[in-house]
Amino acid sequence: MVKARVYAPLTETELLDRYQKNLIGPGAQGGTQYGLPYQLVFNMPLANTDALDKAGHTSAPKDWDGFLQLLDDLAAKGYTPIAWPGGDSANAGQLLNPMVMNNAPTDDAFARIESGDYKVTDDWFLTTLEQYAQLRPYFQERATGSSTDATAQLFASGRAGLLATGSFQMASVRALGAKFPFDLVAPVTTTAAKAKYEGVFNTTFILGVNTASGVQPAAHAFLEFLSDPEHAGAYANGTGQHLTVEGVEYTNADLKAVEPWLTRKTLLAPRFQFLDLDIRTAVENATVAVVGGKKPAQAAEEAQRVIDQKRS
Repeated sequence: MVKARVYAPLTETELLDRYQKNLIGPGAQGGTQYGLPYQLVFNMPLANTDALDKAGHTSAPKDWDGFLQLLDDLAAKGYTPIAWPGGDSANAGQLLNPMVMNNAPTDDAFARIESGDYKVTDDWFLTTLEQYAQLRPYFQERATGSSTDATAQLFASGRAGLLATGSFQMASVRALGAKFPFDLVAPVTTTAAKAKYEGVFNTTFILGVNTASGVQPAAHAFLEFLSDPEHAGAYANGTGQHLTVEGVEYTNADLKAVEPWLTRKTLLAPRFQFLDLDIRTAVENATVAVVGGKKPAQAAEEAQRVIDQKRS
């Protein structure tokens, strides 16, 4: 968008003061703000806290063993521990975000896979695939072919403890009739002492002004309207989405329930570091292949061959 000169720079406007500076980076390039990411989402499993309470867990696990214990306890109470849309390319990879947040050697590990500095056959990613193999018994039947709609319905019906997509599905799950309270539970794949992050986030739905527009003053006026905390609050509470605008008051019960995540130590969702979608697909498909029964090392080697071909 920047190379095509589609977005007009916003750096010299007063709009930037209305936003949380640490959240609008995805709308900037080279020190210039071209767009304003509006929505703030958490790309990690949505939890049915009634199910977690019945399983004896009133707080999120702090390490990998604790996460597996949570899944065992959910299964013992008759729940499908994790509803995972493994057949949906748009959302199957959402779980990968928290699965690598503490395993990766650097925060830009996926960008380095794309550049060739790292490989999916490296130990840290093999560890992640091995942990996916450990999760096999906890997914619903035929998970690798399940759609987002099917898993959302499974979760909304109260039959699953976790939905492995993100906070962006809270409103749609409510629309399916869910009555239970929500929280977010990210798998911490290391020991508590080694964990760097508690979860992942993404800022998306970028607002901008078209450089070719003949009515730029009107476009700026609309951005000012959307950036007002009162109007932003109406949008947030009406759609069930947190925002990047400063001073928004959340009255929506689901937004308030997960509001503590706004100040927790979270990492920008790693899967969106990929610029080449074929490479991203190859990496994410490796996790699907492992859940489907393939050995982690084999899945990694096959994915790396695709990456090498794309980079050659």
